[in-house]
Amino acid sequence: MEQNTKIPPALDESVFLSYSEEDTRELAKELATKIHPPLFILLKGELGTGKTSFTRYLVEALGYKGVVNSPSFALHQIYEIKRNLNFHHLDLYRLQNEHYEELFSFTQAEDNFIAAVEWPEIAEGYILSLGYPVLFLHFRYYSQGRQIIIKNFS
Repeated sequence: MEQNTKIPPALDESVFLSYSEEDTRELAKELATKIHPPLFILLKGELGTGKTSFTRYLVEALGYKGVVNSPSFALHQIYEIKRNLNFHHLDLYRLQNEHYEELFSFTQAEDNFIAAVEWPEIAEGYILSLGYPVLFLHFRYYSQGRQIIIKNFS
């Protein structure tokens, strides 16, 4: 794997090192210029590796001006980025049943969305079966920072 400082246009697979919150914020800003709805972003990694922070920075980089909260207890937060674009932030860590249809029902009502899903392993098969483009981000502890691997599976 090659270490990149910019996201290549194809987004096939890239590895980024983040040594600070600012590095993570800059990656989110760069990614915000490359993604287009509809899109699922599946965020994998251990607790504390930066999945929620990255999502907050991405929502802000896309233009949201309000407070971005973690969906850990609500499971699902929605942010209106523009009149016709909602950003859905889901955290499946505490999901205890398989009622995925209800949780992901927004895909039936909206054509223009971006959805970031933390702990997607719980419903990954269902998410992939929906047929939308998917971007995987895997967060790992690395030396004094984080390693973020981006893979495009659309």
